[in-house]
Amino acid sequence: MSCCRCPVCSMELRHHPCECAIMWVQHFVKDRCIIIHDGNHEHKIPHVKKPDHYGKQALKDIVMAAPRRTAQQLLVPTPGTNAESVRRLSSSFVNRDRLGYFRRSILKEMGITMPGNV
Repeated sequence: MSCCRCPVCSMELRHHPCECAIMWVQHFVKDRCIIIHDGNHEHKIPHVKKPDHYGKQALKDIVMAAPRRTAQQLLVPTPGTNAESVRRLSSSFVNRDRLGYFRRSILKEMGITMPGNV
């Protein structure tokens, strides 16, 4: 089975056999590719563990705007502030520990160290 890379995020793409019809349209709109899906799945929808490229970029923008906000504060913003929960960005951000992992990796990537982090 040959594999290829996603043209947007460069992640490895793998084919999982399914009876549903899916068509990859080679047309890009604002760095997004279009996939047309038709049919019903007989299997459960897998849990999302990693955010997509756009969700990760949106989280990065939020973390860089307020790097002191903890994972808990990103999930449940302080009342009276105009901050929104990051849960709407990706279903992979509903777990506080997983969100903390992505937050720490963003801070490390940007060279920001927070007090208490090793």
